[in-house]
Amino acid sequence: MKIHLKRITIRGIVTVIAALCIFLGSFFNYEDFLSILFGCILGGIYGAGAAGIYLVIKTAKFLLFSSNLEYLTLFSGSFLAALVSGLILGSPMPFEKKLGVAQIFKDLIAILASYIILCLFFFFAKGKENLIINLPSLFLKAAATLPLTIILRPIAGTQLYGSNEEEADELLESLRKKDN
Repeated sequence: MKIHLKRITIRGIVTVIAALCIFLGSFFNYEDFLSILFGCILGGIYGAGAAGIYLVIKTAKFLLFSSNLEYLTLFSGSFLAALVSGLILGSPMPFEKKLGVAQIFKDLIAILASYIILCLFFFFAKGKENLIINLPSLFLKAAATLPLTIILRPIAGTQLYGSNEEEADELLESLRKKDN
């Protein structure tokens, strides 16, 4: 159970670090890009969890200091986009192939679905004219998300989930100790 607890702790810490990165990215208008990227890399639970932590902070800030509903609407779209990309790709696993055609296609579908959701939220929050103006930057963000996902997702799978053999060995060892 030590390895299992250690991995759960590491996943929680990575989720908080991802939320911090999204927070820092918001100063440069990259929270949508980072939310979707972490959704793709960390999966639905931890990637959307990081975006969710940031959404809670933004909601509290909105309730206390602001009346800018369109900004909160936009970030809600980023959270939903991160959730969708994470749910489509699932949790990263150590045995995922980095350059498998099927995996790249799945990554591409998740990224496209996420950015389409983001565009819909952008359209409803800011209107058609602002969406058209911001389409090039959204396209560049989507184009950057794919190679980063391809590179970082297998690393995340190895570091966050590791080998199930280690956990199985640990479990068998603890069962042997109980039998004695």
